[in-house]
Amino acid sequence: MKHILLAIFLNLFLTTVFSQETPVLNISVGMPISFKHNQSTSSGTPTLSIERINLLVEKPIKIRKNANWTINPGISYFLFNEIDKSSRSALGGWYSNMYKHNGICISTKLLYNLNFSSEKIDNWYFGAVAGAYIYTKTTGKGSWRMIQQPHNISGKTEINKSGQEFFHSVHYGAIAGFKSKSKENSLLSPSFEFSFFPGFVTLDNKRINVGMFSVVLGINKKRATQIINRQT
Repeated sequence: MKHILLAIFLNLFLTTVFSQETPVLNISVGMPISFKHNQSTSSGTPTLSIERINLLVEKPIKIRKNANWTINPGISYFLFNEIDKSSRSALGGWYSNMYKHNGICISTKLLYNLNFSSEKIDNWYFGAVAGAYIYTKTTGKGSWRMIQQPHNISGKTEINKSGQEFFHSVHYGAIAGFKSKSKENSLLSPSFEFSFFPGFVTLDNKRINVGMFSVVLGINKKRATQIINRQT
């Protein structure tokens, strides 16, 4: 499935390069929201900290047969921070691990625009997204202590491994968004969207659903204006 998504992305990229449609580049900043294990704890249950982000660059392509549909190939970066620590115990000691999960993926959105018209004040859209990771990495540091006689034992660990167990290979989701009307020939056009990814990451041996609020900034090509000087 990962190789199929890679092939689809390459085909869409080539379509974008040779398309006669005016290209629009979208830059998105998103805040992933997990629906479980979202607060730090000292009970020994892994949790996700508030320090997480998604950065996305994509290029929408209009489907000529129906202008309300667009295909958006893109590349995105995810960062999640994980906390896994136990409470200090006079009998059993304690441990504390901090992980950083980094992932780079290619993705493709299929979006339907409800009001794709310059006469409308706004434009609502919805659709689906699929992605495949081309790079994942989990890094971090850990420390532990065991209380025993005659001396306590303690140590530190360094984590540096693939992040595939956390991110998996592919993901799917649904998207709904709102784009406000910009001025004619405007260079920038903002929009806001919410996406939902079922079973997006694995935490504490459980698949976690993730939602994400994103602010999207569209960069449009300025239309050239021609000035013709006439001499008499």
